[in-house]
Amino acid sequence: MSNPTRLDRYQIVDQIGKGAMGVVYLAKDPLIGRLVALKTFHLPDGMEEKQFRQARNRFLREAQSAGILSHPNIVTIHDVVEKSAEGVTFFAMEYVRGTNLKQMLRSEDPLDLPTITDIIWQVAEALQYAHSKGVVHRDIKPANILITADRRAKLTDFGIARLHTSDLTLHGQLLGTPNYMAPEQVRGKEVDHRADIFSLGVVLYELLTRHKPFQGDHLTVVTHNIVNEAPTPPEEYVGRLPAELSEVLDKALAKDPNQRYQRVGALARDLKAVCDTIVERASLNDTQEVELASKDDPKVLPSAGWQGRLASFFAGARRGGAKLLAGLRPAGAALSTAASAALGRLKGGKSAPRRLAVIAGLALLVALFASWLVLRVIDQREMPPIEDLEAERTMAYLEPLKEGHRRLNDGKPAAAARAFALAGQRAPADRLHGIEALRLKAERLAKAEERSLRRVADIESSLIVASDALEEKRFAEAAEGAEIVLALEPEHEEALQLLAAAQQGLRRSARRQLRAERKRQPEPVRQEQEAAPTPRPVTAVKEPPPPPPIDPNTPATMTIDFYSQVPQGVLTVYSDGRQLLREPFRFTKKTGFLRSKKIPGGFVRTVTLPAGAMTLKIYVALDRTHNETLRTELLPGSVVNLEVRVAAGGGLSISLR
Repeated sequence: MSNPTRLDRYQIVDQIGKGAMGVVYLAKDPLIGRLVALKTFHLPDGMEEKQFRQARNRFLREAQSAGILSHPNIVTIHDVVEKSAEGVTFFAMEYVRGTNLKQMLRSEDPLDLPTITDIIWQVAEALQYAHSKGVVHRDIKPANILITADRRAKLTDFGIARLHTSDLTLHGQLLGTPNYMAPEQVRGKEVDHRADIFSLGVVLYELLTRHKPFQGDHLTVVTHNIVNEAPTPPEEYVGRLPAELSEVLDKALAKDPNQRYQRVGALARDLKAVCDTIVERASLNDTQEVELASKDDPKVLPSAGWQGRLASFFAGARRGGAKLLAGLRPAGAALSTAASAALGRLKGGKSAPRRLAVIAGLALLVALFASWLVLRVIDQREMPPIEDLEAERTMAYLEPLKEGHRRLNDGKPAAAARAFALAGQRAPADRLHGIEALRLKAERLAKAEERSLRRVADIESSLIVASDALEEKRFAEAAEGAEIVLALEPEHEEALQLLAAAQQGLRRSARRQLRAERKRQPEPVRQEQEAAPTPRPVTAVKEPPPPPPIDPNTPATMTIDFYSQVPQGVLTVYSDGRQLLREPFRFTKKTGFLRSKKIPGGFVRTVTLPAGAMTLKIYVALDRTHNETLRTELLPGSVVNLEVRVAAGGGLSISLR
């Protein structure tokens, strides 16, 4: 599809970007001859009306959020056109020549600490200004930080920003780029400017290491790590960071917003002070700004692999040789003296036996010297004995064993289990039992982590379903989704709010339905009062008239009497596929201030339903779902009692009276 030549008054020059929500054009404003970027809004056909409306609201909110901001480090919004003559919604913004931080991170050119500090400082100034105007960006990431040719940083894309004056917050809490979201943003809680500080801390970590602090194979793992796990230590990627720089990262990435930097300017100032200190130290020591692990560091030994062991052997041999030569000098002098004396005696000797004795003495002296020499070499060499080298070759399992322990300490049990399994394949028989126990422990932890991740995913999906249903006024479905979340996490703040809003909506709907039913009831016919008839003598006793027949359309009334020995779960009753009742229960008894214990309990509820034959299905969700089916026939206007009892082991019994 060819580019348009004009949008409203703007002349299209070229297409410079394209995304799911539309196209970005380079255009010229003929009124003032300025180049601008036109960001258009367009979604594919067939999208649901609600999704279209939400996406369009976010698009216009970007223009509204950035439009009230005027700062040299924020992309300026010049114009907003809700619907042009061509039928396109777009806004015109400042055209920035350059790249973005995401593309810079993909290049092989390293960024030194002063450059990183300067970029973070500029973004922090933009955020501090936005926060002062009541705007929280909520999507800080390298792709939204533009870098001009003169290294000026400009913040863009306020599409999911939150304004203090906006009521569009429920869905916004679930939006953002997962790798850069703050823990409270992942959990769906209300966020403030400190969420932007956390995201900026993630960007700082990535600039220093070229890796993200919280990683995973899929979205659920990433969000779980953000909420529950510490960031990957930077030392895994870049060696040692200065302690002051690590402190800045730790404070910016604190899980609790109250433990985090409270103002983005404080983060920028601390980073600037650390950078100045490191640069000054580097100028004195003639070292790099951020020094990685030194080759002289005792923690970095050349002993990993056969090359390192060979290098260590030759280095030790050189040092041992020097010591050996120093020790041989006096021994050589003594040997020379003894040999000269022996030869003199040999020359002056008279008989063959004496000559043989001298030769035997010399041979003994040479043998003693050779023995001394061997012992001297063994004593002074710095390489391990041959048996130790042989043992080292059989201990190839140690490296994966250490890796397994490290992964286990880092909270990565699945990787630890794989490392322990590899160690078990290489280990000798006497070590297998202990390594196998470690592998089984890691696998148990990995399964527990997987269950926890599934629980987080269930909570997230149920929250989305409940919030969407609430917005569309499907209050019963919204309440059901919130109850599922509360069954998994009873104190979940957003689920409690959703449930309260859904229950309030259900009450309003019930009141409206009651008023409508009252209006549909016919007015009683008022008859004119007739004159009292002349009394006549009673001649016979008349039988009372028979009771009027019951209308077959009169509904029946069912009282549901529920009691459970299990203190927490959900009761659901269906009649021929129609839900009559859904009631979460959690029976507790207060035992002290802010303390309570779970106890058995029950409740009674009344429902009306059409008369006739029907099939009742009763479900009780505990650790697993228990259900029973009952077939019955209710007479018009009848009143019946349905008893539901749950035993301590989860057994379900029902009766209808």
